[in-house]
Amino acid sequence: MFLCGVLQRQHGLQHSRSHIAQCSFELSLPNLCCLAVHRQYKIGPEKGQLFEAELQKVKPLRALELGTFLGYSAVRTARSLQPGGRLLCVEANPQNAAVARQVVEYAGYGQQVQVVDGLSGQVIPRLPALLAGMQSSLPQDPVQQQQQLQLSGFDFVFLDHAKGCYLPDLEALEQLGLVRQGTVVMADNVVYPGAPGE
Repeated sequence: MFLCGVLQRQHGLQHSRSHIAQCSFELSLPNLCCLAVHRQYKIGPEKGQLFEAELQKVKPLRALELGTFLGYSAVRTARSLQPGGRLLCVEANPQNAAVARQVVEYAGYGQQVQVVDGLSGQVIPRLPALLAGMQSSLPQDPVQQQQQLQLSGFDFVFLDHAKGCYLPDLEALEQLGLVRQGTVVMADNVVYPGAPGE
């Protein structure tokens, strides 16, 4: 599958970690692009700046990412979370999820980001329990706890997984009350070359 750079599968995560260091990976992410064999699967620096600018407006407390790939957008999202904020990422490919965990940890956001392996349709029904687990790490201040508990669901959702799942997954999130009034939803690759109406 796709791990990192021009890696062979047999090199595994240890080589991925050293490749991250060779790319001069800093918290600002300028060189994470060099990791992806399939560059079309990451949002990249141009879209990443637009993505992060929107995140700065939202400043989410709880965020969800469906389709994490190698963790590029996860790190960008984590940088924009409110203090005490959490990001839950869902990645279908277990190898990609393992790399994303390494990237997130290396970037210093391991405590704020949880990467879950699985298909979105299988993970979404488990999200209320996962979200409750995220809320168990609420701040000690009772006023802040009350404010956070009054809000249910996610403040920000990023869809970047199987494009045919965008609508059904969004509807499932709404039915579970995880996407509510005020939730900001962003989606990547909603227009394809040759798509109707393009």
